[in-house]
Amino acid sequence: MNHLKLLLFYISCSLYFNCFIQSTMTYTIQQSSMNHIDLKMKEIEEQNNLWKNQVQHDNESQSLMISPVRFGVWKKSKRNGKHKRNRHRRKLNRHKKILHYL
Repeated sequence: MNHLKLLLFYISCSLYFNCFIQSTMTYTIQQSSMNHIDLKMKEIEEQNNLWKNQVQHDNESQSLMISPVRFGVWKKSKRNGKHKRNRHRRKLNRHKKILHYL
């Protein structure tokens, strides 16, 4: 992002001085400055592409390392008791969803 701001500042300054010097200088000076701007833009684009590729590669390598996480912390109660009291409680509360906090 800083490269882009620097490039815009550089282009605005060069255009300002080009318009200011246009009446006194020849076309070759203007063409060389435009070529210089083109070279700078190409360098910055190459740097940005390298940076984007690096960030994308880092994101891919990090995303492959992420392990799946169990969704939520609530779970349904287990019906593992066969005692008469438990069966009676289940009969009374069969319309409820009993949740236990882990």
